[in-house]
Amino acid sequence: MIPKINFDLTDKSVFVFIYWYILLSYYRWHMKKISTRQCWIMLGIGAMTGAVWLLGTNLLFSLTGRMPQMQSFIFRHWRLPMMMMGFAIFLLVMRTEFHNRLINTLASSAFGIFLIHSYPPILLSWVHYNPLDKIYQGEFAFLHAMAVVLYVYVACLLLDLIRQALFRLTIDRRRGACFDRLYAWSVHRFGKRGEHLISVAGPSAGSKGDDSDLVD
Repeated sequence: MIPKINFDLTDKSVFVFIYWYILLSYYRWHMKKISTRQCWIMLGIGAMTGAVWLLGTNLLFSLTGRMPQMQSFIFRHWRLPMMMMGFAIFLLVMRTEFHNRLINTLASSAFGIFLIHSYPPILLSWVHYNPLDKIYQGEFAFLHAMAVVLYVYVACLLLDLIRQALFRLTIDRRRGACFDRLYAWSVHRFGKRGEHLISVAGPSAGSKGDDSDLVD
């Protein structure tokens, strides 16, 4: 929450993702489980902090006309209040038993959508055809912006679903097949020595653990 200090955490930085990943991993591996009550407290504190900040900075700007950027300063997903809210929501959702095929399909493509829409040529293309300055100056700026977000999301979703289908037909058709063939070839070619060299990786998921079957 301190201006001028960002540790390279910006909207276009992959370090934001790494930062979140490290924090979540640390919680999962080393910290005691945060209770549901604590999650709601974190969520409330984060929301109240954001509301107070927004009202205060809006008032400051209306009275002085200075520092307009401070109005949105803490509304980034790596700022403390937003992280408190996001972390609390994440944990609360994890404790809710819910199954939905559509949501699972969308979730399976979430990371793919992030990578596709952030890929520089694709990012430049949709920014080029949807210039933000014209959208902000339009009569229906909010609706236009939401439409852009929706069709970019759907386009990237379709691309990732096509990728998943291609992977199911090729790479994922028989998981571990390449490992099995390499293992069998090494045992056949080098005998026990080859078996020792490649066994450091362990048997593949598709292996039954019987070396003789692999050799045959």
